[in-house]
Amino acid sequence: MKKILPFLCATFVIVIVFLSSFDIVAFRDMDYYDYEFDKNNCEMTTGFDKDTLKREMEILINYMKTGNVEEIKKFENSSFFNEREKAHMKDVRGIVRSAVFIRRFCFIGLIILLCVGLFNNIKYEKYAKAFVVVFSTFWVLFLIIAASAAINFNKAFVIFHKIFFNNDLWLLDPAESKLINMVPESFFSDTFLRICIVFFVISGIIFVYNLFVVKRLKKVQRG
Repeated sequence: MKKILPFLCATFVIVIVFLSSFDIVAFRDMDYYDYEFDKNNCEMTTGFDKDTLKREMEILINYMKTGNVEEIKKFENSSFFNEREKAHMKDVRGIVRSAVFIRRFCFIGLIILLCVGLFNNIKYEKYAKAFVVVFSTFWVLFLIIAASAAINFNKAFVIFHKIFFNNDLWLLDPAESKLINMVPESFFSDTFLRICIVFFVISGIIFVYNLFVVKRLKKVQRG
């Protein structure tokens, strides 16, 4: 247990960092949506002014990230999106809520494991080594996925939807859908890039610190 516990902690942390990176980019910065609306000329493609687009996007974001009944009803009763779009966003909300649950589970699990580690007198050096190994492994896997998406984002976009959705509601017609014109494929590629940047910055800081601890330990052992 003493050998496995630090690796479990490191795994929980990297999952928390990844899901938090998604949360920060997708749900915490409305100015980002403002920028994307301008970049993708959404006022022209949707036929609505930016204030309307921002208002409806805020309603949609609150619907996805919260369990508040009023926010849910506000989106469901909105006449801005059609029924197919609402049905798809209900599926998306299910994934987002699952991600919220996983992050909470990892956070609670991390606290419990740290308490167990403290009780068993596990030294931080063991955690540091585990963090270096786990983060390095996760980075390699993530970079493979990111590189594949960079080469052909459209294909990666389709594969993602086929994996996480068991219907074709995500196939929206630009001629009829306000949603797809508000958040076209270029929006998702930009968002994916921003998530990667935030993820690598946060995880990089944690990685560098723990790598420093490991190298310092080796230096002490040699000296």
